[in-house]
Amino acid sequence: MKYLSLPLRTLLLALALFCTQKATASHIAAIDMFVTYVGAGQDGCSGTTDYSYQVTVQLYMACENGSTGGDPTINYWSDNLGQTFTTQLPQLLNKDGLPAPDTVHSLCPIYQDSNSCRLPTTPRRIEKYPGFLLVTYQGVITLPSPQTDWKFSYTIGARNNGVTNILNADQESAYVECMLDNLTKYNNSTPRFTINPLPYICRNTEKSYLNGPQSYDGDSVRAFSQITYNGQGSRSPYKPGYSLANPLASVNGYRIDSISGSATFKAGNVGKFVLGFRANEYEHGSGKLISYIMRDVQVSVLDCTAPPPLLDSIPPKIENATVVKNCEGDKRGYYIYGCPGSKISLDFTGKPDPTNPNNQIYMYADKGTMAGSTFTVVGNGTNNAVSTFSWTPKNNQYGDYTLTVFSVDSTCAPNQPIVLKSSRVYIIRIARGLDAGPDLKFCDINGDKVQLFARNAQCLNVEWSNLDGSAPTSLIPNAKVANPIDTLKNRDNHGFIVFSSDLKGACKNRDTVRILVDTTNTIRISPNLPKTNDYILCRPDYLQLDAIIGGRRPLRNFACGTGEPIECDKPDSLNINGSILYGTNVSYDTLGTTTPVFPNFQSQSARHQFFISKKDLWDMDLRSSTIKALSFDVADLPADGAGQLYDNFTIKLKCTPKTSLNRTDGFEPFATEVYRSTAPISMTKGIHKFTFDTPYTWDTTQNLIVEFCYANNTFINVCNGNTGTAPSLRFVPTDGVGALYLKGSNGQASVCDINNSANIQELPTRAWFRFFYCEAQNTPFTYKWSPGVFLTDSTIQQPLAYIPKSQTYTVETYGRSSCVVRDTIKVYVPEHDYKLTGDTTICFGENGVMGVNSGFTFRWFEYKDGKFLDATKSVNCIECKDVILTPRATTTYKVVVHDSVWCQDTVTAIVTVLPLPETRIINHDTVIKYGQSIQLLASGAKLYNWMPATGMNNANISYPVVTPLESTQYILAGIGSNGCKAYDTLNISIDNRDNLFVPSAFSPNGDGKNDLFRISNLTFQRVMEFRVFNRWGQEVFNNASNSGWDGTWKGVQQDLGNYSYQIRIGFPDGYVESYKGEVTLVR
Repeated sequence: MKYLSLPLRTLLLALALFCTQKATASHIAAIDMFVTYVGAGQDGCSGTTDYSYQVTVQLYMACENGSTGGDPTINYWSDNLGQTFTTQLPQLLNKDGLPAPDTVHSLCPIYQDSNSCRLPTTPRRIEKYPGFLLVTYQGVITLPSPQTDWKFSYTIGARNNGVTNILNADQESAYVECMLDNLTKYNNSTPRFTINPLPYICRNTEKSYLNGPQSYDGDSVRAFSQITYNGQGSRSPYKPGYSLANPLASVNGYRIDSISGSATFKAGNVGKFVLGFRANEYEHGSGKLISYIMRDVQVSVLDCTAPPPLLDSIPPKIENATVVKNCEGDKRGYYIYGCPGSKISLDFTGKPDPTNPNNQIYMYADKGTMAGSTFTVVGNGTNNAVSTFSWTPKNNQYGDYTLTVFSVDSTCAPNQPIVLKSSRVYIIRIARGLDAGPDLKFCDINGDKVQLFARNAQCLNVEWSNLDGSAPTSLIPNAKVANPIDTLKNRDNHGFIVFSSDLKGACKNRDTVRILVDTTNTIRISPNLPKTNDYILCRPDYLQLDAIIGGRRPLRNFACGTGEPIECDKPDSLNINGSILYGTNVSYDTLGTTTPVFPNFQSQSARHQFFISKKDLWDMDLRSSTIKALSFDVADLPADGAGQLYDNFTIKLKCTPKTSLNRTDGFEPFATEVYRSTAPISMTKGIHKFTFDTPYTWDTTQNLIVEFCYANNTFINVCNGNTGTAPSLRFVPTDGVGALYLKGSNGQASVCDINNSANIQELPTRAWFRFFYCEAQNTPFTYKWSPGVFLTDSTIQQPLAYIPKSQTYTVETYGRSSCVVRDTIKVYVPEHDYKLTGDTTICFGENGVMGVNSGFTFRWFEYKDGKFLDATKSVNCIECKDVILTPRATTTYKVVVHDSVWCQDTVTAIVTVLPLPETRIINHDTVIKYGQSIQLLASGAKLYNWMPATGMNNANISYPVVTPLESTQYILAGIGSNGCKAYDTLNISIDNRDNLFVPSAFSPNGDGKNDLFRISNLTFQRVMEFRVFNRWGQEVFNNASNSGWDGTWKGVQQDLGNYSYQIRIGFPDGYVESYKGEVTLVR
């Protein structure tokens, strides 16, 4: 058996103290109030004038000795009516049929009957088994008339003086209020909060405080936090440190989800805190506020020692979904993103607080409207319950869904009689997948930037990349937002990929958009060449230019209005969709707060003005046109499917410089009526086309307003069931306010002339239209050539240009889409400065060297009598830049030179051939003895030059004397008066073979005569060997000169007699001759 621990006793005592109230029936814990239509026309179709409504007030009071019920008095009034009423409501019987309040508590089932509200109240029981009394006052009142502003209020006594966040709480009353518009819908009821307002709250524990706002009529409900009131229009002041943004000092902020109405916080302080909530109800179709309710609740934050069980704030296991941080509103909390076709699986774990690890946990869930979903639990009744939520959304189940998971510790021991409960609300967002929209066009020349947009990317982490894989440096502000701007650094066709890692499973997590150069019109200059080439004129000349344009001509821009309508045999038609940011052909047919409708329930008149920007019209390819008719699509009807009738239905159009509509400025006045019905219009489901009585022209420079209005409608519908009766139109999303809407109140015959009203509503949508129009006639293209110098006319299509030198011409025009289209042609006129080496003169038989200073190809010709002749006989290379010329006579040469673009030019040079002098050596070839001289004689020249000059007395005269020592060819260069040289030659041979005389006797007697034995006539010869032998063969003389033998041997005179000699003689030409014989020595 468990015993009550001191911490738990402390907890229960805190709860009990929270419930304690004075005998004056103060210390009200919570107040709810709501109103329900209960008259005879509950179905909305009876046309009744029974305005009976049931008013309910629910008081949550502490069960303590001396506690009393609240005052059953309520007030109700209408400022429009100018009357206030007071009544008392009877107290309802409890569930047992007794005139007593019901009991509200958080006790375990086995301790329910022990709660402090059932048994005599003692401090011990209050401490252990706290309970609250739910006193319900409920009664029917009949309102005197339908009004848009009926209000109901309830006020009760002073609050608990121990309230932590409100100043002077013991002097404050608690006040709640409801508002009901029963003029718009007489069978209207207010919404209501459906969840017990007194949960178990622990300090420093994250809490989802549930309100459960719901519409009784099936309209739209949005909840939010508000400051509590102590009387009509009087708000309760906060103590320092507390505020509407954080009324209980939450350590992680205070956030309320407008859809689920749940408040999320982690209270940081122990105490009693007053919280205020409000739920607004908006009529389906119109989005008009038609009712609201308030909740005033005092919660107690306890320093729990037995805190509630644990429940995952984020599912620990997620399949085919992703947790995405909330980026809307206060940007707190998160969404769980999934997609149709993917089975979403979320696991949750429920465990007891670690201080009671063995307690038993039970889990369950409120799955809301997620049809087909399942919630299974394994381990219920254990200390580790694991639940799994599974759901495969269908293709039509887009939007936000609420899943509320509860983890309950109901171990229920005597020391823990209170059911400890934790709950969390999870928002599951079923996304459509990323959509980067259609491919976008930009003007290549005058394009500024392109707005990109990834639809369905709310709160997702997205990243853009270039389609070619490079970094998207052209995107601003950055590549990680849903709507970056392409600054068009890349002026060619390019593209982007948007990707989100947050989308899992079958979700479309990437999409591609291409940014394309607008080619509605093209222009090219003729002569047409590839972009990389120039047009070549080999010399200054005239050139006929022509601008050839592709695509339809631009349209004449007619003035807005009805003054100059454009006629055509058969009007074109065009869908007028929403802003290009949301893609093309995007429209919706669902009924919601932003849906355009034609109300007729107790309303004789309604007015719409739809705003269409000139950019949207332009992006949809509408140009200046006269609109002859339009159509719209009635997408939904009442449940019975019957069409609705409308009298005096009008359509008006207006061009406007205004950039947007807003309810403050009101409707744009002075629109032109283009259609008025002559009979009631039946708004059946489908397309309705209206041919204008007065066609209207749009001029492309202004935005356009389309107005619908009907007035004095006799076909008022008295049937307004919960599904509504107003036909709804197919609509498109807009960037900003797309429409203003005003619905006439009951009995108001017309709102068509009311431009300003507090009841005007702004819609972020507009009706889908189809325009039938006659487009403005084509207007000729304009041309602008530059530079305009040397053009016959720079503003015509085909100017004639004189091209004196290389020039670049540009032509541009505006195309049909207002893009500047441009083309450029480069005309190249080469500047030739070809030069040959120059005229030259050569002597006959000589070579001339000549070359061209520049060029690409060359061809040499001889030129005579006006004809180009083959030059191969006198030019060594007829296709070379530099050549050697060998003309036999004076010759004119022409060189045809081509440059790199094959423009040719011709250069000329004359080679003059001078005659040679008749230089002649008069001498004939001859032979002379070695060492002899001979005089040479020449004639026919002015100057002479003999070679070689060796042995010649003067080489520069015509009659030199030469003494050759060897056979020599003499060359004479004779220079004429024209400087040309002529040559002649002369061969002189040398006879080296003179007969030598070797004496046969000599007489070395000293008389000076014939004293030596030697060769007596030796001249140019050389003695190579001279030897003398005696008769015994002894060598008595040996010498290699012609010095001669003196008849001695070793200084001794030799005997008279015969001696043998052997002599070898060398000649200049290398010949060697030997002489042998005897010589006689005599005295």
